[in-house]
Amino acid sequence: MGMALLLALGATAASDDAAACGNGVERRLHEHVMAIAKAERDVDAGKPRLAAKHVLNRYPQIRSQAIGRNGVADRALRVMARAVVRTGGGIDGGTRFPGSTDAECKENLNWALRVLHGFVNHNPVDAGAKADYGEALARVPERHVEARRVLSELAAKDLIGSAHAYAALAGLRRQAGEGKLPFIAAPQRVLESARAKLAEARCRRMAVDDETVCAGRSVEPQT
Repeated sequence: MGMALLLALGATAASDDAAACGNGVERRLHEHVMAIAKAERDVDAGKPRLAAKHVLNRYPQIRSQAIGRNGVADRALRVMARAVVRTGGGIDGGTRFPGSTDAECKENLNWALRVLHGFVNHNPVDAGAKADYGEALARVPERHVEARRVLSELAAKDLIGSAHAYAALAGLRRQAGEGKLPFIAAPQRVLESARAKLAEARCRRMAVDDETVCAGRSVEPQT
């Protein structure tokens, strides 16, 4: 009888420990989900550095993280890449994402491009992933042609759901015609100027802070 009682008490204690452990894991997961949701809101509201801070607090090794770990980790990876893009690489994430020099900013942007391209490859029909990738390409002058193609194709099908992607497209379209002969550039600029205004108008309808995100955003010219 005594042995049976001891075994029963032991089983109860083990069950309680397992429940406590499970509750702890569930609580940490909930905290991760809430932090990443906050980061997503911040990055779309024009606060990329604050978004990056939320991500790095939860995923300090995110720079070496691969796509496919789990749903929350993938969301964290994607929002971090978008934050890097929206600061032009100057994310200022301490030793994990230094961004005080041109070389560091370029390396950060290259990392974000690889990540966002990876999400496109992971799910080729994800228009949001393509829009994020097109926005990132617009930050790299030598890849403006590709950026314009990616974003224009999405816009033609009304598949851009990001104010920032529309802002990038508007900047690319304002730049059209540069470096071409006047008789070619002039009519192209008129057409692209109208298209740029349309992209900016769509940006303003989507943006939380349209002046911060959409107002005359330019892209670095090609050299």
